[in-house]
Amino acid sequence: MDDRGGIWLPMHQLHCILEPLLTGACSLVAFERLFQGKSNRKLLKGPDRLQLVSLGAAQPRSSHVGMVKLYAVMKALKGRLSPQGKGILPGLQSLKDLRLVLPWEASCPMQWQVAEPLPANLPASTDISPRRSRTVSLNKTAPHLLQAKPLAEQLDSFQAWLTTRVQLNRDGHALASGTWHNVHCHLLHYLGFLHKHCGMCAPNLVDFLRPDLHATYLRHCIEKKTRFYASRQHVYVSSKVINWLSAQPRGGHDSLPRLICWLQRAAGQIKGSVPVPRKNVQAMTTAGTWVPAAQLINAIVRGKELALQAASQPPITLYIARDLHDAALMCCIFGYLPPPRLSCLRTCTIPSFAGPCMHPDCKERDNCHGNQLLRDAAGGGALSFYFPHHKTSIGRQHARPISFTIPTELASLLELYLQKGRPKLVSQDSHPYLFLSKSGSDLASKAGSSKLTNIFQGWMARHGCRQVSPSTCRHIFVVDRRSMPNMPGPADEDAAVVMGNSTSQWDHGIYDVSKFETAAQKGVDGMTAWRTAHQQQQHVVADASNAPFAQVQPPSASAISAEEDQLQSEAAIASDDDDLWLSMGDTDADEEDVSDADADSEDVDISALDSQDEDTNNSSR
Repeated sequence: MDDRGGIWLPMHQLHCILEPLLTGACSLVAFERLFQGKSNRKLLKGPDRLQLVSLGAAQPRSSHVGMVKLYAVMKALKGRLSPQGKGILPGLQSLKDLRLVLPWEASCPMQWQVAEPLPANLPASTDISPRRSRTVSLNKTAPHLLQAKPLAEQLDSFQAWLTTRVQLNRDGHALASGTWHNVHCHLLHYLGFLHKHCGMCAPNLVDFLRPDLHATYLRHCIEKKTRFYASRQHVYVSSKVINWLSAQPRGGHDSLPRLICWLQRAAGQIKGSVPVPRKNVQAMTTAGTWVPAAQLINAIVRGKELALQAASQPPITLYIARDLHDAALMCCIFGYLPPPRLSCLRTCTIPSFAGPCMHPDCKERDNCHGNQLLRDAAGGGALSFYFPHHKTSIGRQHARPISFTIPTELASLLELYLQKGRPKLVSQDSHPYLFLSKSGSDLASKAGSSKLTNIFQGWMARHGCRQVSPSTCRHIFVVDRRSMPNMPGPADEDAAVVMGNSTSQWDHGIYDVSKFETAAQKGVDGMTAWRTAHQQQQHVVADASNAPFAQVQPPSASAISAEEDQLQSEAAIASDDDDLWLSMGDTDADEEDVSDADADSEDVDISALDSQDEDTNNSSR
């Protein structure tokens, strides 16, 4: 409040304060148009302008704002006020002189910006009980707010901005449908948290620009001891929302990228503060979420044999048809194939389907039929799986489909299910998907994942096995292959192709949850062989050093005579050389004297030359 009784209030804050008092929704744009027409235009200058810019009520380059009284605001909204709003209207008559400063940006809307400075620390505590924090998603706590403006319009615009393939004001490629589903779920979770615990009556995407709310949510994640990547997911979604706001006509302020950097820094530091549960086979077995591969195979094979035995005795009842379906699905998940991705099995269609691809991310919808079970008419009716849409195919231009012929034993089970089981469960014209839920609906939707889990766990319970998650089968397979490499079976590279990943993911411990424990144990066990090898080598060296020296044999008579002949010949040659020097009249001593005499003669000659030069110089003078 300034010295003249005016309150400097940004438009979006006034909209958030007054919207709960209205009977109908009033968008922020309509709110601005209403009060920019009612307010008086005032020139900004001096400290007033600096104060407005610092509070976010005006742009740094703006020159005018609107001045309006609070009573005039409520009077203008009299027709839209709720009974609660009309009840407080008489009390505002005593505040007739209270003025509001609103942005005057009719032609150029005010930029969204972040209140700075950014928090240096998270709140000490949020005081949120664990019981109250169980369900905070907005679609469960306040679903009516999803239909209200401006949130409904913001969500539609945000989804279109993220999923449109060619969006020139966006960095990166479009999001896949599954990724958007995860982003949307986190959006509703965060907005529900703001609505339930932060007192936001009508939360919207503009609230992502408030760092104080982010700090409260991150502190809540630490107190709740959520998984460490919950903060990373929040940073990822918040960055997408902030970039979307920057791409809007009102966006582009310099403070928005700084908020993204602040969130990334906070997530990186929180990662080391939240405990990360370490998964290993022993801990998961104790928790009941792990089954050995042999036990899982025995349960699946036993259930398949019982289903085939029941189907061999007509008539085929609904219960037998359902058992055939579950047996075929279980054998596709584990035991007969390297465990493929569950999304490929959920979206797989029957061989007779010839319609366009129903995958939401398909780029060749006219020339693609999606993930499908194919029958080779020319090859004797052999069945094969063809998966063009899998996880590693998303975002890759030249991604190859996963295709392979089904083994004979599994193919005969699928043929029996297609001929006798599936017609009992669903009509032919209902939908073309291969596997069905208990009610006969498809499993291709997002809810189909939980339905598939219920089918799998029910099958395990009926056949005396632990109720593990179907996605755990991929981990069980990798751990079994890596722990027993000499066991007959497929090569790691070949199995990884069917699973839709690579052995590098196995090496990182993503699938092999016991990788580090197994590697550590192998390292310790190998020390015995290493130590034994060094000890054996030391024994060999010691034996060689303690061996007796070889006895020297005396020379033979022939060797002695040959050596004497060589010495006599060398002596004869030496005597011949001495005779030659004597005949020449020289000896070694004479040779040394001659060399000394030559040196003396050279010295005399040089001094004589010097004296001759000196005499010549004197005569010339």
